[in-house]
Amino acid sequence: MSFSIGIIGIGKLGSALTREFDKVGMLDFIVSKNTDLDFELSSKVKIFNNIAHIIKFPDVLFITVRDNQLSDVLDTLLEYQNGNLNNTFIIHCSGFLPKEELALLDDKAKSIARLHPYQTFFIYNNNIFENVAWTADCFENDKSKIIEIVSTINGKVFFIDEIENFHSDKYHISAVFASNYQTVNLKYAENIARLSGNDPAEFIPKIAITTTQNSISEIKSTSQNLPLTGPIARGDTQAVLRHIESLKDNELELKGYVLFGLASAELAYSEKRISIDIYYLFKRIFLSEINQLF
Repeated sequence: MSFSIGIIGIGKLGSALTREFDKVGMLDFIVSKNTDLDFELSSKVKIFNNIAHIIKFPDVLFITVRDNQLSDVLDTLLEYQNGNLNNTFIIHCSGFLPKEELALLDDKAKSIARLHPYQTFFIYNNNIFENVAWTADCFENDKSKIIEIVSTINGKVFFIDEIENFHSDKYHISAVFASNYQTVNLKYAENIARLSGNDPAEFIPKIAITTTQNSISEIKSTSQNLPLTGPIARGDTQAVLRHIESLKDNELELKGYVLFGLASAELAYSEKRISIDIYYLFKRIFLSEINQLF
């Protein structure tokens, strides 16, 4: 079944959704302050730089602005909708704000929901939504529509009222670790590879991909065997001390090393990869450096 789509906010997620729904011929319009897009759209898609310019609202309206901009968007929609939202399903895509953030328009729209993709959109590719898990906060009667929307771009839906003990903040933090902190970790690896004289492009991709694959295998298995190697997993405090010494003239990288090191030691101990004695040795080493650096 086909339905029309409108998108307000063309950031990373908004632009990705724009391309996906345009590919399947469902995109009616987008609202973007910057109308000079770095990608092409079908000629039938209307581009507005202001919500006030919308004359006819679509079947489904995505709001993909930043969380701190959502309230202003809703106020503007309320001012200019003129009773035209009666047949529109409004969806915001925040990682942790509930559907009730749209309550201002609840009695004006057909329905409201929160729909969030567990994915990063820094660089777009044609498969970026393939098999992506989406969490949905919606009314029971809207679940089939949510499934239909997400299936259109080949994703899968998990309804938060069907997830035992769902906690939106922790869900969002999990995504931060899975994406943002991985990016930071690899940037430190790149910086220190350059300091070592090696070309990061030659050395980092293979080990990073293998490590990610190992970790994903652990997540999918029932063994729960932390795939951690290196000096912390071996309890090699002397290697860690040498690492710290070698980074004394590189404060940024040293800060990253000791913070990640402390976190790694905490996890290794909690997963019973190192003994309590080794854990305390690592903790003293890392905290001593952290106290001096920070």
